[in-house]
Amino acid sequence: MDGPGFHVDVDRLEEAGGAIKKAVAEQDNVELRGLVGEADVYGHTPLRDALMDVCVRWRPHRRSG
Repeated sequence: MDGPGFHVDVDRLEEAGGAIKKAVAEQDNVELRGLVGEADVYGHTPLRDALMDVCVRWRPHRRSG
C-alpha cells in the first residue's frame, strides 16, 4: 500500500499486529503490579508512581471471543 511519501508493507503490518496480540495474551496470567518496588528503591516517588501507572495500564483486559 502506497501513498504520498510513504509505503506500507501490509504483510509486515499484519505480522506485527499478530505479535502484539500474542504478547498481550501471554501476559494474561502475569501481575505486573508486583514488579514495582517501594519508592525508595527508585529514589524518586514520581518515577515509581509512573512505573506503577504503566504496569496497571498494561494489565490485560479480559475480552470475550
